[in-house]
Amino acid sequence: MKRCIIGLLTLWLLLCAHASAEWATVCNANPSDRLNLRAEASSEAISYGKYYNGTQVELLSGPKNGWYRVRVGAGNGVCDVEGYMLAKYLAVGNAACAVRDARPRVTLSSSSGSVLLRDFHSGSCVGKVQSGTQVTVLGVDTKYLHVLTDDGTCGMALLDCATPRLEFRSENASAKWATVCNANPSDRLNLRAEASSEAISYGKYYNGTQVELLSGPKNGWYRVRVGAGNGVCDVEGYMLAKYLAVGNAACAVRDARPRVMLSSSSGSVLLSDFHSGSCVGKVQSGTQVTALGVGTKYLHVLTDDGTCGMALLDCATPRLEF
Repeated sequence: MKRCIIGLLTLWLLLCAHASAEWATVCNANPSDRLNLRAEASSEAISYGKYYNGTQVELLSGPKNGWYRVRVGAGNGVCDVEGYMLAKYLAVGNAACAVRDARPRVTLSSSSGSVLLRDFHSGSCVGKVQSGTQVTVLGVDTKYLHVLTDDGTCGMALLDCATPRLEFRSENASAKWATVCNANPSDRLNLRAEASSEAISYGKYYNGTQVELLSGPKNGWYRVRVGAGNGVCDVEGYMLAKYLAVGNAACAVRDARPRVMLSSSSGSVLLSDFHSGSCVGKVQSGTQVTALGVGTKYLHVLTDDGTCGMALLDCATPRLEF
C-alpha cells in the first residue's frame, strides 16, 4: 500500500512538472522593467508590447537561440497574442512560483459609460467594462493596454482610458511610432501628400497625436500613417522629422489634442473614411471626441471607444480652424 502511494505521488509530481513546463512567468531582474513580446526572435524585431513580472505566458516552442515562442492572454483564444520572448527573463516550473507579481491595477473610464475591449489582431470588440472598473494590466503597447478583467475577459483597452496612465517607452532601435511635437504647442504639423513643404496638406495635426512610421527619415521627412492603427480611416502622408518625437522623447510630449463635442440636428454625426468618403461609424449628437488634426472641411477625430474617422467641421464645438 505504502509503495503504491509513493508511486502515485511520484507520478503526480512528474505530471505536475510536465504541466508546469508548458507555462512560464515573466521575471525581469529589475521588477520595474517590462519584457518585450517580439514579432520575431530578435531584439531588433517590432515589439507587440512590454509585459510585467507576474504575467503568465504559454510556451509554444523553444528555447531556441535564447528565445521562446509564446502566447500571452487569457488562454482561451480570445485576444491571445503570439510572439517571442527572451528565455532568460522567463521563469519556468517551480521558479515561476517565486516571482513577485508586479502587474499594475488601473481604472478604465470613458465619457460614454463603458470601455470597449478589442482583439489584438482584428480590432473587433471582444467585450466591454463599465466606466470605473478596475482591471489587471498584463502589458502595455504604444496605444493600448493588454488587460485582464476580474471575470477572466482579456482584451486591448486604449491607453487614454486608463488611470493611472502607463507608458510604453519605445526603444529607438525598434521604434515604430512617433508623436507630433511642435516647438510651439499651439502650432499644428502638416501631413503632406509628398515629402515637400509645397505639397498639398491633408490636415494639420496637434501635439500628442501618435503616427506610425512607415519609412525614413529621408531628406528630413518621415512617411507616416495617422489614425487608430487598424486600417479604418488611416491617412498616409509625409511629416517633417524635426517635429516628430521618437522613442523615449515621445513620452515627454504634452498632449495638446483638443476635445470637441459633435452635434447634429439629425441626432447623430457620421464619421467618414478619408479616401472614399464612405461611412465608418457614427456617434450620438452631443458626444465628445478627441481631435487628432484639422483639414479645410473635416476634423480627423478619435472616439473614446477607439473609432477613427472624419467629421464635418460644422458639427464640432468649439469650432477648430485649418
